[in-house]
Amino acid sequence: MMKRIILLLLLWFTMATGANSQILEKVLVINEGSFNNANSSITLFNPSNEQVGQNVFFNANGRPLGDIANFSGRVNDHVYVIVSNSDKIEVLNKDTYVSEAIIEFDDPNGGSPAAFAQVDENRLYVTNLLGSILSIVDINTHTVTGTIEVGLNPAGITVSNGKAYVALSTFFGPSKHVAVVDIATDQLLYTVEVHDNPQVVRTDSDGFVWVLCTGDYGIGDLPESFGELHVIDPENDEVVEVIETGGHPFRFVVNEDDGLGYVINEGIQVVDLDARVVHEELLSAVNYYSIAFWGGDEPRIFGGIAPNFSSAGTGHILNLDGTVEKRIT
Repeated sequence: MMKRIILLLLLWFTMATGANSQILEKVLVINEGSFNNANSSITLFNPSNEQVGQNVFFNANGRPLGDIANFSGRVNDHVYVIVSNSDKIEVLNKDTYVSEAIIEFDDPNGGSPAAFAQVDENRLYVTNLLGSILSIVDINTHTVTGTIEVGLNPAGITVSNGKAYVALSTFFGPSKHVAVVDIATDQLLYTVEVHDNPQVVRTDSDGFVWVLCTGDYGIGDLPESFGELHVIDPENDEVVEVIETGGHPFRFVVNEDDGLGYVINEGIQVVDLDARVVHEELLSAVNYYSIAFWGGDEPRIFGGIAPNFSSAGTGHILNLDGTVEKRIT
């Protein structure tokens, strides 16, 4: 039975059918589980026959994945899965899902790894949501080799023009900045002011950095503010566009081929990355918890539905017009 689905963490694997052809072969869904129960899991979905395999990690390794798996990505021939409340990354064989290494995070200024970006062929930067650092991970040895102070509560991360851009989220207090790090020197250069509670950063096909700011929810002494997208020019690191989304958006993915972005904001909003506007009509009115985009021969959008913290989640595979093609249950 699937726990809370996070399709933001979806991984896709392809098989080549021609020089420039890519077909979706299998999908891994990282299931967050419930807080402090250490019941995160991985589900395998085969789009061709719609077969679903549960508990892939446990079956391959004979042990639970850990507590709150919340981010993953393909690095060379491995699948890296962040298990935030267990302060680790599991490094899995992409074919067998056997864990071949565990990267542990025990720096007192770190804690709760949240996301990573590959910055060169040998290194990753990993954000630590409950701390103030990026951890530098050696891909070859699967070890933490250093840290970079960037500011409180680093969340999303992306790379452009030789720099890493890190969203400093509002977790313990108000924040409206993105940290900019020089990859060559592992040094913080400065921060760029954006809007309240930056969470997600993405790079478009032209190298511009898009920052999704959720806004503040009006809890405690903080007044409520609403969502915005800020566009940073990586040549001078200045904000060149501000786009209001309204609401409190919290996920954002990019469809580079069509120059579009998709934002979860009580439905799926469509952003024209070239015109830098948000379409008035929602692509889908379903209130998804997570989103991912596949850009192969038959592009698809994946949405994850998390009804609550204890019930099984479900997933939708959508065509680009927003219609649901398949369901993952």
